[in-house]
Amino acid sequence: EVKNVKLSFRAQMKNDQGNIDNPVVNGTDEEYLEAVVAGKEGKLILNPARETTINHINNTIREIIENYDVDGIHFDDYFYPSGGIEVGIDAKDYSTYLANGGTLSIADFRRDNVNRMVESVHNIITEYNELNPDHYVAFGISPAAVWAPSNEKCHDSRGQEGGMNVICGSYSSYNDLYADTRLWVRNEWINYILPQNYYNYGEEYQEIASWWSREVANKNVRLYIGTPLYRVSEFKDSQLITKQMNYI
Repeated sequence: EVKNVKLSFRAQMKNDQGNIDNPVVNGTDEEYLEAVVAGKEGKLILNPARETTINHINNTIREIIENYDVDGIHFDDYFYPSGGIEVGIDAKDYSTYLANGGTLSIADFRRDNVNRMVESVHNIITEYNELNPDHYVAFGISPAAVWAPSNEKCHDSRGQEGGMNVICGSYSSYNDLYADTRLWVRNEWINYILPQNYYNYGEEYQEIASWWSREVANKNVRLYIGTPLYRVSEFKDSQLITKQMNYI
């Protein structure tokens, strides 16, 4: 069923867009079926483990910044889908990685795939800015609010040294999306980070905002806190957003 859905999607893409340089459209059926994977959230995505994916993203970013008057490139919080991708393809990619001398765990392998993409986009934008001093382009990402829970709060593999004092099962970029957002700040691969702190105002909200504030303190990365205006009608406290803004 997944195979038929993917092939139907590609046929529609070919019909709509014709012969373009896009890994979603190009290649044989076999290549396409492994370059595009189904996530557990019901979406088709470009396979994060494939160089064709990273190259396509890089080419797209380069096309945008070189041909359009944009002030920045902004990524939302989608990397590996929460819940994973097609098990067979994921396992095959990891086996190929090990066969070529790789030593990372499968979780770190996934995170490394995302890291390589983020770093490569950073390099492209940095090079552009160096060559075009009169037109600065920023690069930023708005990830899930929680990087990872701390070891004190989480005594299994979800807990990470220096993590946040939040509930162990908290949805986190590091564990659920295989996105090491703290590393991107520490390596200054992004110009700003905008964590989606969409929690009710309280200890968890304050912990997330304060943790990120400490992470960017000595880095050339700006911090903006994502504020959940769309949730105003859900909050019983009419002053909640005001309290959040004052705390920020």
